[in-house]
Amino acid sequence: MACFTHEEDAKRFSAALIERLAEFALEVEPSKTALLRFGSYAKRQCAKLGLSRPPSFDFLGFTHYVTWSRSKRFMVGRKTQGSRINKKLKEVGVRLAKLRTSGGHAMMDYTKRHLQGHIAYFGVSGNSRSLKTYIYRVSRVLFKWLNRRSQCKSVIGRALVRCSKHGYRRYVSSTTYILTIVDDSSWEPDGVTLQVRFCEGGKCEACRYSPIKNCCSCAE
Repeated sequence: MACFTHEEDAKRFSAALIERLAEFALEVEPSKTALLRFGSYAKRQCAKLGLSRPPSFDFLGFTHYVTWSRSKRFMVGRKTQGSRINKKLKEVGVRLAKLRTSGGHAMMDYTKRHLQGHIAYFGVSGNSRSLKTYIYRVSRVLFKWLNRRSQCKSVIGRALVRCSKHGYRRYVSSTTYILTIVDDSSWEPDGVTLQVRFCEGGKCEACRYSPIKNCCSCAE
């Protein structure tokens, strides 16, 4: 990716690059090569050309687009690439389906580590909405395969979703909270199999440290 102040410089660079690669019997990929108006003046220039907004482009898993800060300053907006989200969701579903025979803890541990890695890479400024959407969709995939380990449902979705939604409003990485509290089965005999009953009376380890009052199934 190369950036230029003037359009003429960009066109000369593109022509020189094609000519240089041809000397080594190489060529640029047309689907991955384009000249785009991008920057603080891109919106004004696109308006003169009758375009609704400056174009965006995908690079390293992010969709880059023109945006402005609250103080009306130009910013490069970045959000998770849509095709990357769909691809990763399919991979998570396939992996969780294979982990059903390994138990609920293996499924929870894999999901937790996957989300931590996803947030570590895609957790950039301005990408919180895409992160929230992805974490919610992953939690639904996890809920689906946890309840397909037998003919009866073993996990209550209401507690899982309520804890996840609460985490969205606080900080996006705290949505992995529900994946962490169930990871330790030392305080609850049913924790190994992730059954419906987490505790009695709403005073279990999950309720004690949860930011939500009566978050688990004992309060239903």
